[in-house]
Amino acid sequence: MKAKFPLQKAIQISLLVSRLALGADIPPLAKTERDAMFAMPHYTQCTDPIQNPSCRGPDGQDICTDMRIPFDKEKHLWGRDTDKVLFLAKPERYDMKGISQHKILLNLKPPYVAKEIAYREPDANTGARKIEDPVPGTVSTYEIGNISDAGCKWATIWVHGADPGKGDLGIVNNNFGGAFNRMKHLAADNHGLYYSPSVYDFSNDDGIVALIKYIHSETCPRGKIIMNCGSAGAGICWRIANDKRVSDEISGMVVIGGGVPDSLKDLEIVKRKVPILLTHGDKGDDGAEDSHQAVLDLHKSMPDYPVRFVLFENGVHMTPLRMLDWKETMNCMLAQAPDPVPPNGKQDKQNVEGRSAREMR
Repeated sequence: MKAKFPLQKAIQISLLVSRLALGADIPPLAKTERDAMFAMPHYTQCTDPIQNPSCRGPDGQDICTDMRIPFDKEKHLWGRDTDKVLFLAKPERYDMKGISQHKILLNLKPPYVAKEIAYREPDANTGARKIEDPVPGTVSTYEIGNISDAGCKWATIWVHGADPGKGDLGIVNNNFGGAFNRMKHLAADNHGLYYSPSVYDFSNDDGIVALIKYIHSETCPRGKIIMNCGSAGAGICWRIANDKRVSDEISGMVVIGGGVPDSLKDLEIVKRKVPILLTHGDKGDDGAEDSHQAVLDLHKSMPDYPVRFVLFENGVHMTPLRMLDWKETMNCMLAQAPDPVPPNGKQDKQNVEGRSAREMR
């Protein structure tokens, strides 16, 4: 006699399989003609190689839990990255081909309605077209990538540590050797989104919380969110990592030149084995020794935890921003990243075609 298998149960299993497929491992980011330009120098020390095929350098070199990378100012800054006269990235390292760039406002509380306040056409050589100014009670952010992509797999948020309001730092194409432009292309060309919000108060996390909620409710419902945090922005990211409003929605964290909490293992994101990368220049007075010890302590207590430390020898405060191979970094991070936990099931209710909450002009 055939076993009974209710239709409702079959539908539930089908939906579960569908969700798992959408949240499954993300394929490696596509190869580009600039990969060699942005590749990191070969390491001088590599302790405890990561056993994951996606955690490899472009030449197949290991990526390790504890790494030392040489930085030579003459070779890497002036020779590789930057025009000595203009002190800007060399033009072959960046472009805006195929990249549209919005600036939007989000409400700090639900509904996280987006309103466009500036726009830059793909391939445009001019600045963004301003539409209107921010208003109180909102957070502004740049948004790069295809917001109508129903197959969005991941998003990354750059949290700056510069002067308050400097969200535009994360969209400057010819700064830090073209690193931000590289991030834009990696997202736009690989079913991802890139966000650069303005932070006006480094003691208040509500704007970043709203942005995370917006991403998972509107633009990338099932995507993995990777936080990239620089300098003073690290403080916000560590609080986000422990904020029960959104900690389940974070899938990875990169901290550049920032401090660390007293104990990484006590963070909410650690319960889900969210991968963490801490990176510094050894000449920067920004807590490299504390970060290194924090990684060693976490690795000792949880040997299989996906945590890494990268030190750039002879590098300064923000050297890692220009010297990290962002494609390699994101490939490894996304391969290790857990799927986000749906906030109250809202992800499954999204209209991925209409994006109806976006209020455009």
